[in-house]
Amino acid sequence: WVLGSSFSGNGETVPVPFEDGFAEDLDDGFDIDEAGAGDLRAMVIGATVNGNFDEGLDFDEAGPGNVAATVIATTADGNEDEGMKADEEDEGSLLFNLYYSSSINSASQDGFQVEELADGDVDVVIFKSTVEGNDSDGVKADEVGSGDLAVTVLFSELSNNGGNATDTEEADEGTGSVSVKYSTALGYAGDEWKNDVDTETLIGNTVD
Repeated sequence: WVLGSSFSGNGETVPVPFEDGFAEDLDDGFDIDEAGAGDLRAMVIGATVNGNFDEGLDFDEAGPGNVAATVIATTADGNEDEGMKADEEDEGSLLFNLYYSSSINSASQDGFQVEELADGDVDVVIFKSTVEGNDSDGVKADEVGSGDLAVTVLFSELSNNGGNATDTEEADEGTGSVSVKYSTALGYAGDEWKNDVDTETLIGNTVD
């Protein structure tokens, strides 16, 4: 659990001593890695993860097991890489709920990114959140192995990202679905959605 905490300004672009030489210390704001058999579970409420030299929130599950993350009323602003990111690299599913939060102004990457790289499902819900002004895509979600992908975006702001508002792909066996309803995606000149899935539902959105 993380409640009302700040993880901002971490990392350094000036090389620091490392082993026999020097390296840049590009740190995340809040980074959790789970490498063995087991689940990664995170609940983040009312946090601030701004201006870090790598990701803002970074959840990585590298062994068999699931990722289950819920982020509520949290701001990720001006991080170098993704504002919020989660990866599941082995067998297991990835669940990410984002409520009343902002992931904005990434300097070089997506605002919100999830990837399932082996067998397992991806289930994302974004509700009343802002993912805008990022260098690449707003919301990016990929399911590479066997499993289903489901992304739901409701009453959210996805404008003025450098790529697409949503960029999703179900790449192997399984069913992919994306639903974006009552959200705003401006600044794309008709190229808001890039969804390589079986079912795409777009209802009541404001676009240009």
